[in-house]
Amino acid sequence: MATVQTTAGGPVLVISEDEWNELTSFIINGEPLSDPVHRSLVDAHILDDSSDPTPTALEALSAAYSVRSRFQALDVRPHSAQVVEAWISSRSTTIAKHSNDGVHLYALPPEEVPSVFGQFLDLMPRPSVHEGPILMSVELLEGLYSADGARCDQVLQAAAQAGGDDSALARELQSGQWTLNLLTTDALAAMNDNGEDLSAAGVRQWETTDMIITLGVPSCLYAIVVVPEEAQAELGLSEPALFVDPTTAPPVWATITQWLFA
Repeated sequence: MATVQTTAGGPVLVISEDEWNELTSFIINGEPLSDPVHRSLVDAHILDDSSDPTPTALEALSAAYSVRSRFQALDVRPHSAQVVEAWISSRSTTIAKHSNDGVHLYALPPEEVPSVFGQFLDLMPRPSVHEGPILMSVELLEGLYSADGARCDQVLQAAAQAGGDDSALARELQSGQWTLNLLTTDALAAMNDNGEDLSAAGVRQWETTDMIITLGVPSCLYAIVVVPEEAQAELGLSEPALFVDPTTAPPVWATITQWLFA
């Protein structure tokens, strides 16, 4: 059931995942809300009978109604997964935190947005001790995109065994001491996945324009990168694979900051 919570920082809207999906489609493309979702949002005083946001709800959703870009952060661990979105406009940001009890929506001024993701992402300082294994199956991406921690763990365990058990990275992967972060910046585009122009129909959808994938373990932070096609033969690979490239938090933050203030 949708609710509006009053806090010192402003209203917080709590709605279900289905309500969020329908509401965002309505905001972006004007797609009609289903009767149950419309009634729930009206009863919670999030929308009025004409489907316009109430003044209280608009405090939280203002950026969503004038959105320029979206930043999404997915945090996957062996037994959990969390998502936080930032809908970014020129003057404010709507934060969407996906939790067990629904999607929590509230507004923040741009300068406060990095702190939300600083608490959420696994970008802590590390000793940066880089050891193998280097190569991993692209199945890791399938598990990550579906927020399936168990599947990701299977792929990482296999990579650890292939790389030997004597490295810090192998031991950390085998003991489940890992975190995967998928970070994307998205723009609205009037084009579908098949390249069909949807502008005549007035339809827009989110298109990822850039992304970073990190693997964090106690000893090091890595960027996960697809092995370039021209390098596959040199490495004796018969199919696409991933490799881990050691990095640190500052360059990751530098990129994220550009996305948050674009």
